Amino acid sequence: MGGDVFVPSALIASAGNNANEYLAKHVAELGYLRPTIVASGGEARRRMGDIDFEVVIINTPLPDEFGHELSTYAVEKSNAGVILLAKAGTADQISDKLQQHGVLVLAKPFTGVQFRQAVQMAAACCRRLDYLRQENDKLRDKIAQIRLVDRAKCYLIEHKGMSEAEAHRMIEKTAMDTRRDRAEVAAKTCRIFSAYFQLIVVYCIYKLKKAEGDLPVNILIVADEPRLADVVYTGTDGLDYAQNGSGTGLGLAIVQSICQAHHAAIRAESGQDGTTFRVEIRKEQGEHHGN
Repeated sequence: MGGDVFVPSALIASAGNNANEYLAKHVAELGYLRPTIVASGGEARRRMGDIDFEVVIINTPLPDEFGHELSTYAVEKSNAGVILLAKAGTADQISDKLQQHGVLVLAKPFTGVQFRQAVQMAAACCRRLDYLRQENDKLRDKIAQIRLVDRAKCYLIEHKGMSEAEAHRMIEKTAMDTRRDRAEVAAKTCRIFSAYFQLIVVYCIYKLKKAEGDLPVNILIVADEPRLADVVYTGTDGLDYAQNGSGTGLGLAIVQSICQAHHAAIRAESGQDGTTFRVEIRKEQGEHHGN
């Protein structure tokens, strides 16, 4: 089977049968072979919720609502190019206001050529808008990837004593060696440091419960595990399974859950030398815990 062929879709909201045939005939000449035709604004709204139309044509008057209200709704709720067909007097009154919303107003009567030109303009606007949205999405993704890589570099600089250039080169080299993009490597880096942090918290809770007394313990997060840099990129160590989520922070929500399960509390204090996390076991009434 061959690939799917894109067929542009059009919605015609019109209550007149003769007008429907006329409009359908002309949009078919532009490639909209099976336009969706509805007789009311309510039905047009329902169809726009189900289908992504390239062009929406509203032929006034409609039996249940004003055409200018439906056209504004179509612009706000869909990516379609919107055309409003109205009598000359009405078109003159609403044209300026609707054009500010991106609605193309065509005054009746009009010729087939004028109508087809209007449809082509509306379709071109829709495609242009769709292209701009795609470019915007790409830009957002790129910014998110840059932030993710920067966060991973910060982890390596702070916890592995690397310079910014060294952290950058390590991420770049790992990406090339493993045939992955930098964002994927950076996400792996962040997940490992998150897992490492969570394991430290669990270990401290264990030590608190084993030791005597109930003094709180300060934890300065320092990634001094000799093989941690290798683990970050190869995933060959047991640390890899500690967190499989897509988060890129320290996993404080998970840490909080761990602490709550053990009647412990965690607080963070930031200073020039880094962030100190204080973990302490809460003494319950009538119960004496060791640290």
